[in-house]
Amino acid sequence: MKQFSYMLHTIFYYAPGESAAYLAAEIMSCLISFLQLILLQSVVDSFLQNSLGSGIWQGVLFLGIYFLFQVLIQNGKERLQFGLEKKVTLALGTHIAETVHSLDYPHFESETMYDLVEKISDKPYEHFWKAFYSFSKVIGILLQLIAVFGYLLYLSGGGVGVSVVLIVLIFYFDYKIMVTSDALENERIPEERRMKYYLNLFYDKKYLYEIKIMQTKNFFMKRIEQHMDKVYKKRLEISLHTQKYYGISCLFLSLWTIWIFAFTGLQVYQGALSAGVFLACVKMIDMVSGLSGDFSEEYVECGEEVQKLGYLKKLEGLQHGE
Repeated sequence: MKQFSYMLHTIFYYAPGESAAYLAAEIMSCLISFLQLILLQSVVDSFLQNSLGSGIWQGVLFLGIYFLFQVLIQNGKERLQFGLEKKVTLALGTHIAETVHSLDYPHFESETMYDLVEKISDKPYEHFWKAFYSFSKVIGILLQLIAVFGYLLYLSGGGVGVSVVLIVLIFYFDYKIMVTSDALENERIPEERRMKYYLNLFYDKKYLYEIKIMQTKNFFMKRIEQHMDKVYKKRLEISLHTQKYYGISCLFLSLWTIWIFAFTGLQVYQGALSAGVFLACVKMIDMVSGLSGDFSEEYVECGEEVQKLGYLKKLEGLQHGE
């Protein structure tokens, strides 16, 4: 949580205007995406009720305005990204250089110091804006989801509770796919690194010559087989876990789809809801499915990037004797 606050404080400190405007644009983009449900419902109902009267042309006009706003917001976000990244890069590059320069001489003989520099030297400023972009996307998705819940409440009243429970379960198991996969991937990395190390020995003339002279080929081949076996077992474990959670997520998505089709279909048949509402619900199912995957991916990515910022924070701690 401290690193998360550190990221937000740094972004808003060095680029306050660009970061605030980008966050607002991301939220606006997500909320405008929700409006396509209302517009789709309006266009279909206008077509069925008025044929080619003024209502349908008004709906088409609003759809055109909707897509225009989407393009303008996307273009604005790209311009804001350029300004934000430029300011953060210049400011943090100077800040990191000053931090390293101010360290006492004993730190330059410390392994801790060089480990930290190794970890943060690969464009550390990128972690700040990548985490901020993912954070902005997550906020936008949550607000868009709240808007979807409001639309469901308007359609089904008390029946919205079933939809809320099923949607939360869909989001949860999509999130578990990303978290489990990421955790198991991190466990696989050391074994894969060792396997690649032994394999590379056979691609280097110097080491290959020594292997032949020392007759250690069988020893290294046995090591490679051992690590390869562990790597592929870990890959199989990742696949099985992710497929399990994916299957559960699809199950709840199917149940929710059946619930929406049954409820809205019955209401349309009874004349309580229009055909436009039914088609809007079809689009809503696709929208929520996409939001669930995007939320899981962006949330996990934000956490990973924020975690990397801890290395820079530790380097600043050396400056203050921590």
